[in-house]
Amino acid sequence: MKKFLPVSALVLGLIVLGGYQYRVEILDSLCGTTPPAPKAQVEEALENEAMILDVRMYVETRKEGANLVAEAKNIPLLRLLWNLDELPRDRTIITYCESGKRAGKAADMLNARGFTALSGGGILDLQKILTEKKSEA
Repeated sequence: MKKFLPVSALVLGLIVLGGYQYRVEILDSLCGTTPPAPKAQVEEALENEAMILDVRMYVETRKEGANLVAEAKNIPLLRLLWNLDELPRDRTIITYCESGKRAGKAADMLNARGFTALSGGGILDLQKILTEKKSEA
């Protein structure tokens, strides 16, 4: 028992104070596997002035080399339900994160609360669509 207590305290300390990556992995494991919306649906929503919502944790968007979408609003998935008043109910919301897992969960949460939302998938997927859209213009 004496050995277990310091080890468990260390593990708890790493979880609470540890790097963001561990918390991101926990979030990803808890999230559903809602797939990203089809590319054509995301493109149509963008043409209709959709809002882009980044649901990554703040620390993920601040790290060196982080991929960002300039016109996106950042509300982490863990804070989403407390910030619903910051989101438009009259426009489609395209969610994205690093890999797409949290984006799918965020879209599900928003749709369940009366918003029109779809998952844009991971950041690289959405950036590809945005780049193609800009090159067509």
